[in-house]
Amino acid sequence: MYWAWATMLIVVVFILPYETLDATDAVEIVPQKSPVDLAVGFSGTNAINSAAAAETFYWGPYARIAYEVAEPLKVRLGIRNYQDRFLYDGLGNVARQSSVGISPGMSWDITDNINLDFEYTYRFGPNNLIEHAQALSLDIFPADFFRIGFVGNYGVQKYIFPNLAENVTQHYYGFMLDSAVIISKQLEFPLLANINASSYSTNNTPYLARTFSPGITVATKDKMWSFTADAIFGLDSSDYAITGVEARLRFKPWQQISIRLSASYSDYTFQGGDEGRARRNQGISISPYGNNDEYYLQSLGFDVAYTLL
Repeated sequence: MYWAWATMLIVVVFILPYETLDATDAVEIVPQKSPVDLAVGFSGTNAINSAAAAETFYWGPYARIAYEVAEPLKVRLGIRNYQDRFLYDGLGNVARQSSVGISPGMSWDITDNINLDFEYTYRFGPNNLIEHAQALSLDIFPADFFRIGFVGNYGVQKYIFPNLAENVTQHYYGFMLDSAVIISKQLEFPLLANINASSYSTNNTPYLARTFSPGITVATKDKMWSFTADAIFGLDSSDYAITGVEARLRFKPWQQISIRLSASYSDYTFQGGDEGRARRNQGISISPYGNNDEYYLQSLGFDVAYTLL
């Protein structure tokens, strides 16, 4: 009898409290991140092409939904509308074009330091505009102080150029090397190298531009603010030297809201002399953006996004 009472006392005083603590720890509630991301936004950009003496403000809403199929794999679907964006005929003429783009894509974290991303875009609009575009990127973080990325894209665009009522087909492709030296979470030095090419059915020769852009990115420790500035140096196949600057400011006042401001200015100065002008007059080595001896492309834009999930 005394052994029974002693056993019960040991269970109540020594064993039950430990079992209660273990049970409490096991039921600890950890917030679960939703596998679904949903965001909507609105953007607008004022663009100027001095060669064509043209200016436009193109704008539009967009939405994006992403779903985490598994921890390393996400799929997404985006839709974006543009109104009054510049459209080129390949000979330096400019018109305005509206469009809707639908973009399914996927992102795969192959390892903690390697990410692969693919996106396809189908775009349509007035003037019988139809576009098919693909983009593939690979981001690698070989060390804490360095990252490198490779981006390739290819697309075909067909439309009736509004001002001339002419059928135009444009093929374009690009390759970008995007790297950065990371000093800290608040400071890094990006370095970009771009090759962009296009060919128009209205033009006798393809157009190729090569640019090199060193820059700097600074951010606050809480990532509420970040600012990036780049210089642009390059050459194109139409004998123009390209120089310019770009700047981007990102502000995140709340968890769900992100605001971005951007500005860019690129000056194109002709370096081909009389021989280059003769080729240009024969329809050879024509730039699709303009054929003045000097002109500039300028843009000033904003983007506001709200994350619902």
